[in-house]
Amino acid sequence: MVLGKNTSQSSASIHTPQEGQTQLRTYKGNVSRLRLSKSSPSGHTLTLSSMGFLVHIPVNFTHMLAGIKKGQYIEIDTEATVGLYVELVKRVRIEETALTHLYVVPVP
Repeated sequence: MVLGKNTSQSSASIHTPQEGQTQLRTYKGNVSRLRLSKSSPSGHTLTLSSMGFLVHIPVNFTHMLAGIKKGQYIEIDTEATVGLYVELVKRVRIEETALTHLYVVPVP
């Protein structure tokens, strides 16, 4: 009886152990800029300032970023996938300042 090599796996594609893995990320900070960039592979870069640092996040185009204004404090959850240029936006929460909810109520 002759034993041969198992060749059933030779046609399978080779993947790195990290390929396709995702990582959930949360960013918090004041919006410095949301811009469309022709030089970036993603096309969109969200820049947040937090604790004196600027964080540049390559994000996908999504309606969840519509209406965000410079200076607003936001919390954004993304999903980063190894091998992709962009982080997929999963959730955006806009923190409103206390002054927007300040109402003057006359005292009788």
